[in-house]
Amino acid sequence: MIQLFWSILNITILLFFLYLFVGLLFQGKKIFEGKFKNLSIAILILGVFHIVSANDSEKLDSIIIDDNYNLENSTQSETIILEENMTMNINLSVVYSNKNEVLVPIRATSYLTGLVSGYDWKIESVNTTDKNEKEKNDFIASGILEWKLFGITIYSQEKTFEGKI
Repeated sequence: MIQLFWSILNITILLFFLYLFVGLLFQGKKIFEGKFKNLSIAILILGVFHIVSANDSEKLDSIIIDDNYNLENSTQSETIILEENMTMNINLSVVYSNKNEVLVPIRATSYLTGLVSGYDWKIESVNTTDKNEKEKNDFIASGILEWKLFGITIYSQEKTFEGKI
């Protein structure tokens, strides 16, 4: 439930920033008159700073588990949900290389899905071993969930997941 409130807070601040920016363009300094003058100026400055310093390199973090595999082997991917919340999920996808009926993990990717406004997930490590095609295998995955407000990290939460894939 707290994730929903955090996302709504981020969206509200973004909409308030857009209101202030458009108001500044059309009304000038009059937009800052009232009780929340200092808060409005701070949000406008933070918003402009965030836009100027933002980069568009939204890429999935991938961890190489084993880079010593034959490229001609067939691959198989397994995806599971590590954590399921009301508004978002943390997912893990492991790519296996098929080597003589044994699946060797070669790469893992973890990502967020759902309403992820105000969050950033960074996978740190994934530990798993080879497996047969018919059995599930144990894994341990850890990473950091960053709670962000207007692009600024407010809180970093370490998470570790264990299960079968």
